[in-house]
Amino acid sequence: MTPKPVTHKPVTHKPTVAPPPDSGDILAPSGNHYAAGQFCKKAHLGLTTHDAHGAVIKCERDGSYNRWMHV
Repeated sequence: MTPKPVTHKPVTHKPTVAPPPDSGDILAPSGNHYAAGQFCKKAHLGLTTHDAHGAVIKCERDGSYNRWMHV
């Protein structure tokens, strides 16, 4: 009798991403800091956070869009 060949599913590992430091900053979905001029969510309107360089930015109305602006 011939034994059946054994087949294994390939092992896939998802890369692990370190969680961002708990600085209390509002971060983009990518985990990066927002920058002045980027769009911000309606839920963030009026809130402040820090950009990647530590400068304070605030979500403000700019015409018909919400954008992160330097304070």
